[in-house]
Amino acid sequence: MATKKPNFLILWGDDVGWWNISYNSRGQMGYRTPNIDRVANEGVAFTDYYAQQSCTAGRAAFMTGQNPIRTGLTKVGMPGATNGLQADCLGNALCYRFAKAHPKHYLFAACEVPDLPDAVQEIEKYLKLGGVAIAELKFGVECDSPDMQKLYELAADYRVPVLMHWQYKMFNYSFERFYIMLEKYPKTTFIGHAQTWWANIDKNHSDQSVLYPKGKVTPGGLTDRYLSDYPNMYGDLSAGSGLNAFTRDDGTPLMTPLVGVSLMVFFVLACQCTSTIAVVRRESGSWAWTAFMVGYMTALSYGAALAVRQVGLAAGFGP
Repeated sequence: MATKKPNFLILWGDDVGWWNISYNSRGQMGYRTPNIDRVANEGVAFTDYYAQQSCTAGRAAFMTGQNPIRTGLTKVGMPGATNGLQADCLGNALCYRFAKAHPKHYLFAACEVPDLPDAVQEIEKYLKLGGVAIAELKFGVECDSPDMQKLYELAADYRVPVLMHWQYKMFNYSFERFYIMLEKYPKTTFIGHAQTWWANIDKNHSDQSVLYPKGKVTPGGLTDRYLSDYPNMYGDLSAGSGLNAFTRDDGTPLMTPLVGVSLMVFFVLACQCTSTIAVVRRESGSWAWTAFMVGYMTALSYGAALAVRQVGLAAGFGP
């Protein structure tokens, strides 16, 4: 019996069909993919497989070993989607080494699970090494818990901001009483972002389970008051929640059925992934053919999506 676990190298090629590989089509597509064919000829070729209808669903199934219905990742992920696989953080050490390897392009922050016994010591270690923030605090804890307050004190001592991800019943609980922390730690700079933070710019936002509210904004929401009343509170506009906050006030929805259909047409036709381009370049051995494919598929996808939208608008299905 083998004493070591085998190593598997998985090569992803988005938008590469079963018949696009000449080992399977025997050249019927009019070209050869010699490098991929060599893997099959010198190794093992599978003749049966189970596949999903999109890259998101396929990767989710592969990574989790579960049917995507269980994870909710059954279609292409869109900006602002609330479902997804939570990222696995690789730690402060890796971020520190990466930033030091690319000093002209990156800075680094420090973070740790707040209620771990050595959280303060771990974060302080990397602040001493040059960390510019405590970020991001994205944990299922009360925002005013003793462990969190230790981090607020640490941030004040090192004069670095604290970035907090506010998401109802998921990360940083009890947003409504965070003002107590703002008053208690006036020397700590806080930066808020994410769904619950930006949803609460509206005074009339009452259902906190709605993470991406639509429609007119009435001034005086919790976030509005925090930003107005506390000089140590700032906001971060990144991600779909910030976009939604800035575009919802005119009452025009970001996503309509017609926009959704147009996007689906685009994604069906577009050459979206660099892995596809790399495979075509390597297998064809020609930059000219690769450039033709990218240009042709890009023009086709944009043109088709535009045509679908314009026909829909003309037929009264807008906006």
